[in-house]
Amino acid sequence: MCCKKRIMYIEVNIPYDIDGFLAQAYNRALEHGVSEWVLFLDQDVFLCNPHWYKMCGEAIETLQQDSKAACVGCVCGGEHRQIHQNGKVPIPNGDIEYHIEKSKEYYHKYGNTLEHRNKHVTGFFLLMKRSIAKEIGFNQMGTTINNIDVDFGNRLLKAGYHIYTMPGLYVYHRRGMKHLKKEFKTLK
Repeated sequence: MCCKKRIMYIEVNIPYDIDGFLAQAYNRALEHGVSEWVLFLDQDVFLCNPHWYKMCGEAIETLQQDSKAACVGCVCGGEHRQIHQNGKVPIPNGDIEYHIEKSKEYYHKYGNTLEHRNKHVTGFFLLMKRSIAKEIGFNQMGTTINNIDVDFGNRLLKAGYHIYTMPGLYVYHRRGMKHLKKEFKTLK
């Protein structure tokens, strides 16, 4: 007797809006996608762990038993940077090798576990159940991208949904891309 293995498909999306209205880009992507789960990434992230997609798939499989599971995040270089700055240990922002080592450290320490959270996850890596994310929707918070993730997460929690994080998945978020845009000037 042969068993069919369930094939999982996660739509990976980098939402963009030419006018800078990220919430609108998120909502458009949710409307036009086809997968049950969608992963939104910022354009300035580095997925240091080559197992990231498998980890996402396994997280989704684990969360099938939680009908209120709505969103999963990761550990980010930004959070890590803040923790260490408070402890007065500077983190080299552009040192990719440093972040790869940090990613290995988190992966070996936590593996592919999930932790329940009582607050939002960062918006540069949002693995979401599409139907719930569409129900809650994203709100534009003024003219910037700031706090869209905080608002979304708070409204998820208020509606009774659950948010998780994968502590074994460290993602490097290279903030401050303005200097790189200057270096990659548009050719005419």
